[in-house]
Amino acid sequence: MRPGAKRFSCGAFVKPGSAAAIAAALAAAALVLSAGWGCASAPDGQRARDEVWRRKIVGSWAEGVSPYGVSTFLPGGVYLGVIYLSAERRVVLMTMEGSWRIEGGRLYSKADNIEMLQPLPIPRDPNKLYVDIIVDIADDTMRLIDENGREHESERVRGEGKLL
Repeated sequence: MRPGAKRFSCGAFVKPGSAAAIAAALAAAALVLSAGWGCASAPDGQRARDEVWRRKIVGSWAEGVSPYGVSTFLPGGVYLGVIYLSAERRVVLMTMEGSWRIEGGRLYSKADNIEMLQPLPIPRDPNKLYVDIIVDIADDTMRLIDENGREHESERVRGEGKLL
Protein backbone atom coordinates (compact mmCIF):
# COMPACT_ATOMS: atom_id res chain seq x y z
CA MET A 1 0.00 0.00 0.00
CA ARG A 2 1.27 3.50 -0.86
CA PRO A 3 2.02 5.90 2.00
CA GLY A 4 -1.05 7.98 2.90
CA ALA A 5 -3.45 5.73 0.99
CA LYS A 6 -6.39 4.06 2.65
CA ARG A 7 -7.98 0.80 1.66
CA PHE A 8 -11.41 1.22 0.14
CA SER A 9 -14.02 -1.43 -0.65
CA CYS A 10 -13.28 -4.18 -3.18
CA GLY A 11 -9.50 -3.86 -2.67
CA ALA A 12 -9.16 -0.38 -4.27
CA PHE A 13 -6.80 2.18 -2.73
CA VAL A 14 -7.61 5.90 -2.59
CA LYS A 15 -5.58 8.82 -1.28
CA PRO A 16 -7.31 10.95 1.39
CA GLY A 17 -8.53 14.24 -0.09
CA SER A 18 -8.41 12.97 -3.67
CA ALA A 19 -11.38 13.26 -6.00
CA ALA A 20 -11.98 9.51 -5.64
CA ALA A 21 -12.04 9.78 -1.83
CA ILE A 22 -14.49 12.72 -1.96
CA ALA A 23 -16.72 10.89 -4.45
CA ALA A 24 -16.67 7.77 -2.23
CA ALA A 25 -17.56 9.84 0.84
CA LEU A 26 -20.46 11.54 -0.99
CA ALA A 27 -21.73 8.16 -2.23
CA ALA A 28 -21.56 6.74 1.31
CA ALA A 29 -23.42 9.77 2.69
CA ALA A 30 -26.11 9.41 0.03
CA LEU A 31 -26.48 5.72 0.89
CA VAL A 32 -26.87 6.51 4.59
CA LEU A 33 -29.43 9.24 3.89
CA SER A 34 -31.46 7.01 1.57
CA ALA A 35 -31.40 4.18 4.10
CA GLY A 36 -32.56 6.59 6.81
CA TRP A 37 -35.33 7.87 4.52
CA GLY A 38 -36.49 4.30 3.90
CA CYS A 39 -36.53 3.57 7.63
CA ALA A 40 -38.52 6.74 8.32
CA SER A 41 -41.21 5.68 5.86
CA ALA A 42 -41.43 2.10 7.19
CA PRO A 43 -43.54 3.08 10.23
CA ASP A 44 -45.96 4.94 7.92
CA GLY A 45 -46.29 1.79 5.79
CA GLN A 46 -46.89 -0.32 8.91
CA ARG A 47 -49.51 2.13 10.20
CA ALA A 48 -51.33 1.92 6.86
CA ARG A 49 -51.17 -1.90 6.92
CA ASP A 50 -52.45 -1.91 10.54
CA GLU A 51 -55.40 0.25 9.49
CA VAL A 52 -56.29 -2.17 6.68
CA TRP A 53 -56.05 -5.12 9.10
CA ARG A 54 -58.25 -3.30 11.65
CA ARG A 55 -61.00 -3.11 9.04
CA LYS A 56 -60.50 -6.66 7.75
CA ILE A 57 -60.46 -8.37 11.17
CA VAL A 58 -63.98 -7.19 12.06
CA GLY A 59 -66.29 -10.20 11.98
CA SER A 60 -66.15 -13.81 13.11
CA TRP A 61 -63.26 -16.23 12.57
CA ALA A 62 -63.11 -19.99 13.24
CA GLU A 63 -60.19 -22.27 13.96
CA GLY A 64 -59.71 -25.91 14.92
CA VAL A 65 -61.71 -29.11 14.82
CA SER A 66 -61.99 -30.26 18.42
CA PRO A 67 -62.04 -27.96 20.22
CA TYR A 68 -63.48 -25.53 17.68
CA GLY A 69 -63.19 -21.83 18.43
CA VAL A 70 -65.05 -18.86 17.03
CA SER A 71 -63.59 -15.42 17.70
CA THR A 72 -65.61 -12.32 16.91
CA PHE A 73 -63.87 -8.97 16.62
CA LEU A 74 -66.24 -6.02 16.86
CA PRO A 75 -65.47 -2.47 15.70
CA GLY A 76 -64.11 -0.39 18.54
CA GLY A 77 -61.99 -3.15 20.04
CA VAL A 78 -64.49 -5.53 21.66
CA TYR A 79 -63.64 -9.24 21.41
CA LEU A 80 -66.04 -12.19 21.92
CA GLY A 81 -64.97 -15.81 21.85
CA VAL A 82 -66.73 -19.16 22.10
CA ILE A 83 -64.94 -22.51 22.35
CA TYR A 84 -67.06 -25.48 21.28
CA LEU A 85 -66.35 -29.19 21.66
CA SER A 86 -66.54 -29.55 17.87
CA ALA A 87 -67.40 -27.67 14.67
CA GLU A 88 -71.00 -28.83 15.08
CA ARG A 89 -71.28 -26.17 17.82
CA ARG A 90 -73.54 -28.23 20.06
CA VAL A 91 -71.50 -28.23 23.28
CA VAL A 92 -70.03 -24.94 24.52
CA LEU A 93 -66.87 -25.36 26.59
CA MET A 94 -66.00 -21.74 27.28
CA THR A 95 -67.01 -18.17 26.47
CA MET A 96 -64.82 -15.08 26.59
CA GLU A 97 -65.30 -11.36 26.35
CA GLY A 98 -62.52 -8.84 26.19
CA SER A 99 -60.68 -6.29 24.11
CA TRP A 100 -58.41 -6.22 21.07
CA ARG A 101 -56.21 -3.80 19.18
CA ILE A 102 -53.80 -3.95 16.25
CA GLU A 103 -50.56 -2.04 16.50
CA GLY A 104 -47.17 -2.46 14.84
CA GLY A 105 -48.18 -5.59 12.94
CA ARG A 106 -49.36 -7.35 16.09
CA LEU A 107 -52.77 -8.33 17.43
CA TYR A 108 -53.11 -7.60 21.15
CA SER A 109 -56.02 -9.30 22.91
CA LYS A 110 -57.11 -9.66 26.51
CA ALA A 111 -60.02 -11.71 27.80
CA ASP A 112 -61.52 -9.71 30.66
CA ASN A 113 -64.41 -12.09 31.34
CA ILE A 114 -64.06 -15.87 30.95
CA GLU A 115 -66.79 -18.36 31.71
CA MET A 116 -65.71 -22.01 31.85
CA LEU A 117 -68.71 -24.22 31.12
CA GLN A 118 -66.68 -27.43 30.80
CA PRO A 119 -63.17 -28.22 32.03
CA LEU A 120 -60.47 -27.42 29.47
CA PRO A 121 -56.85 -28.58 29.60
CA ILE A 122 -55.51 -25.12 28.67
CA PRO A 123 -57.60 -22.31 30.15
CA ARG A 124 -56.93 -18.70 29.15
CA ASP A 125 -55.50 -16.41 31.77
CA PRO A 126 -57.88 -13.44 32.19
CA ASN A 127 -55.06 -11.16 33.34
CA LYS A 128 -52.71 -11.88 30.44
CA LEU A 129 -52.27 -9.71 27.38
CA TYR A 130 -51.86 -12.03 24.40
CA VAL A 131 -49.67 -10.76 21.56
CA ASP A 132 -49.78 -12.45 18.15
CA ILE A 133 -47.72 -11.48 15.11
CA ILE A 134 -49.99 -10.88 12.14
CA VAL A 135 -48.81 -12.77 9.07
CA ASP A 136 -51.86 -11.73 7.04
CA ILE A 137 -55.53 -10.88 7.34
CA ALA A 138 -57.21 -11.49 4.01
CA ASP A 139 -60.90 -11.48 3.13
CA ASP A 140 -61.42 -15.13 4.10
CA THR A 141 -58.34 -16.20 6.09
CA MET A 142 -56.31 -14.83 8.97
CA ARG A 143 -52.81 -16.11 9.79
CA LEU A 144 -51.15 -15.33 13.12
CA ILE A 145 -48.02 -16.49 14.94
CA ASP A 146 -48.50 -16.89 18.68
CA GLU A 147 -46.01 -16.17 21.46
CA ASN A 148 -44.67 -19.74 21.20
CA GLY A 149 -43.91 -19.38 17.49
CA ARG A 150 -46.82 -21.55 16.31
CA GLU A 151 -48.73 -20.39 13.26
CA HIS A 152 -52.53 -20.40 13.41
CA GLU A 153 -54.89 -20.04 10.48
CA SER A 154 -58.53 -19.04 10.94
CA GLU A 155 -61.29 -18.89 8.36
CA ARG A 156 -63.95 -16.22 8.23
CA VAL A 157 -67.34 -17.43 9.42
CA ARG A 158 -70.14 -16.19 7.20
CA GLY A 159 -73.53 -15.95 8.85
CA GLU A 160 -76.89 -14.54 7.91
CA GLY A 161 -75.84 -10.98 8.60
CA LYS A 162 -74.98 -11.61 12.23
CA LEU A 163 -71.80 -11.90 14.22
CA LEU A 164 -71.39 -15.26 15.90
